[in-house]
Amino acid sequence: IPGAIGTNIATNSGVEAPTMPDGKTPKMTSADEAAHQIIEAVREDTFRVLIGGDARMLDRMSRVAPVKAIGIVADRMKALLG
Repeated sequence: IPGAIGTNIATNSGVEAPTMPDGKTPKMTSADEAAHQIIEAVREDTFRVLIGGDARMLDRMSRVAPVKAIGIVADRMKALLG
């Protein structure tokens, strides 16, 4: 389950990536690090791989309060679309 990965997906989709109040972009897992984690998970036959702190947080939240977790994701997606 990937969280925010440092790729050009936002740019290529036409959606502007969010910035923090200080003008910086949120912390993302690098594409190289995500690939490394995925390869290791395949080698170790891992059932579930959570890449990035945001993926871990959302996974926990979706287990405790699935409807609320979906609402948070939907609200964030709406905010990106303006």
